[in-house]
Amino acid sequence: MFWSKFHIISALLIGLMALCLLSSCEMVPKNVRDGRKTVCASFYLLADFAQKIVGDEMDVVCVMPPGADVHSWEPTPKKVLEMTRADAFLMNGAELEEWTEKVQPLLEKRKIPVFVAANSVELGGTHECSCGHHHDHHDHHHHDAHDHHDHDHAHGADPHIWLSARNMKNILTDLTEFFCELDPKNAEKYQANAAKYEAECDALDAEFEAVTKDLKNRKLVVAHSAFWYLCRDYGLEQVALEGYSAYSDPSPAQMVKIIAFIRENQIPVIYAASSESSKGAETIARETGVKVGVLHTLESLPQDQLDAGADYFSVMRENLEALKFNE
Repeated sequence: MFWSKFHIISALLIGLMALCLLSSCEMVPKNVRDGRKTVCASFYLLADFAQKIVGDEMDVVCVMPPGADVHSWEPTPKKVLEMTRADAFLMNGAELEEWTEKVQPLLEKRKIPVFVAANSVELGGTHECSCGHHHDHHDHHHHDAHDHHDHDHAHGADPHIWLSARNMKNILTDLTEFFCELDPKNAEKYQANAAKYEAECDALDAEFEAVTKDLKNRKLVVAHSAFWYLCRDYGLEQVALEGYSAYSDPSPAQMVKIIAFIRENQIPVIYAASSESSKGAETIARETGVKVGVLHTLESLPQDQLDAGADYFSVMRENLEALKFNE
């Protein structure tokens, strides 16, 4: 009897040791095991551009799942743990990802370098998730974003900084510098990769310039007021109509006002935030005879688009095609 108990205890001890070994292997981050650094990005776009720059030299992890809403998504404790074990963290800032306020102190405590894309551009506009009636008034002066690192960013500015190809180029330049400091031995490779995509940003900017300069209608009626930077770059005006939003359909009273505004201003097209959220726009279009366009915010891409090879440049060119409706 004693020996059978002894064997049982031994078997249990061996099992516990095996579990400890397995869990200790899990507790050691993959990047430590294979010698590569791991970078966590707060949302799709930063993860995509990070991957474009670093190639196979680092593991890039997007903590937000495909298709999630960047404004409301919250990380699980497991995701937070993943971020605190990374070698670097990338975020947009400008109050886009409100959950980062809880995570940043943990990253600071562990001395994990953080890249904030909003520090690479001059912020402007306003952000209204409820999309109340709002006209953006802005000057059309262009500045070199590299002079803005000490700029006092206004509370409530539009956080969709990447919807300007000019902004995106500046973000790319600074992100590359961040990676070069993180991993100096591969700096030349990162700079070469980034140069290619900076040139693509210039090409995209030139295409937008060519299309928008001839638009007769300079107002963009949008469901999601995310396009202040794009409008700034090309002398357009963003108009978010009361009751028309990416989040809800207009009430009958609001619908009357929207229809009146569209007719008075001879608006040729109204823009939904995605094909899935175009129901309200289609209702307005039936009443007014205007076209319905889709302007993607690129906050996240659904898995099927990612699988089809969509990225920043392809989706921005879809937006460019949609702007042609505004003639």
